Order: sequence, then structure tokens, then C-alpha cells
Amino acid sequence: MRETLKEQAFEAVIESHLLANGYSMVDRDGFDRERAIFPEIVLAFIRETQPDEWKKLEALHGERTGEPNDRRFAPRFINEMQPKGSFYHGSIVSILSE
Repeated sequence: MRETLKEQAFEAVIESHLLANGYSMVDRDGFDRERAIFPEIVLAFIRETQPDEWKKLEALHGERTGEPNDRRFAPRFINEMQPKGSFYHGSIVSILSE
């Protein structure tokens, strides 16, 4: 079996397992390669899990905070998360309001 086919089979098994255990497939077109994130997923997660903090952020930056044309949010988020890591203690939105 060619190495490429082995790799594809391996990836298919992993994908199948993840999808069967609560993960969902996302459209790769939404991936921001420059920043290595899915901005819409990050924003949806923050809005859903930290609604009070998100309202504070909107109060500072306006209702258009986080929209696709808002190039302030993702760069600031990435710049703040890189040195602290993804397991930074405290709210993610608090990073953006520091």
C-alpha cells in the first residue's frame, strides 16, 4: 500500500472517531491561514460562553465587534494568546480588554 493511501486511511479513521464522539466538521474555507484560527468559531464560542464579557467588549468597540470586516479582534486575540498560551487563566475576552 502506498504511503499516501495509508495516511488517507489513518486520517479517515481519526475523522470518523472524532465525528462520532461529539466533534463537528467545519468548512475549511473559514480558516484564517494567516492567524491559524477559525475566527467565526472563536467568536461564536466567546459570545456563547462569555456573554457579559462580550457585551463589555461591544460597549468599547461597537456592535460590529467581531464581524468579518473587523480586523481588530482576531489580530489582538492572536497577539495576546501567543505568549500566554491557549490555557491562559481567566476569561479570553479579558485579554482583549486589558
